[in-house]
Amino acid sequence: MGIAEDIYAGSGCKPAAWPSVGTTYEGTMTQIRSKQCESFGTGILETWPNGDPKMTPILTVQTTRQDDAEDSGERDIYLRGGSYTAFGAALREAYSSTPSDNDIVGATIKIRYSEAVPSKYGTPRKIYQCRVTPKPSSAVAAAYAAGGDVREDRT
Repeated sequence: MGIAEDIYAGSGCKPAAWPSVGTTYEGTMTQIRSKQCESFGTGILETWPNGDPKMTPILTVQTTRQDDAEDSGERDIYLRGGSYTAFGAALREAYSSTPSDNDIVGATIKIRYSEAVPSKYGTPRKIYQCRVTPKPSSAVAAAYAAGGDVREDRT
């Protein structure tokens, strides 16, 4: 997706917050997009030494959380640092080959801030645990809808 498409498709939902160890988000991934990274505290857009923009993936997840009556439960999870690493490991565990964005949309995710580790930068490094469950293949979904055998061969 291009930058203009990313901006146009912006979800407008609340970003996931990670206030304390144990914070967990779980639900169906409804969108994946990217946004240029901003330097924390300054908002300055980050670039690589060659001038290319540094991009961060964003997952929109439909959760059951509702802070108020107006809250849809959708949360944007920005994948940076430890959450990016945990999500990558979960993808490799869940899929036998590189999934497309379409494979990810409709899959479920559970991501948890599991540990705070001291760092040399003054603020603790956040460690995450993540599990991705692929959405059923269309053949499996069709069998399920028809009341048939839903087992999927993953050999």
